[in-house]
Amino acid sequence: MGKVLGIIIGIVLVVLGVWGIVEWWAYFVKALMAAVPALLIVVGVVLVVFFVSEIRSSLQEKAEMEASTEGEKEEEKTSSKKEEETSSKGEPGEEK
Repeated sequence: MGKVLGIIIGIVLVVLGVWGIVEWWAYFVKALMAAVPALLIVVGVVLVVFFVSEIRSSLQEKAEMEASTEGEKEEEKTSSKKEEETSSKGEPGEEK
């Protein structure tokens, strides 16, 4: 029963809304004229904030990737030096 009541109330509200727009068309247009610029400002601010944060996030990820790549390169250099040192020492018991 609740779903049917919701449909009936929805239909009544649509009819009242259409009647209100027809009856008060001039006020409706004025309200749109007032609301559209305000809505454009709000949407514009939200978009700017969103995309600035996306750019910052992208730059931060790029910096982290570069830092981790540099760390890996230094680890490779350190491990290759250790390998060279151990290979130059030779096996115990071996004579040079």
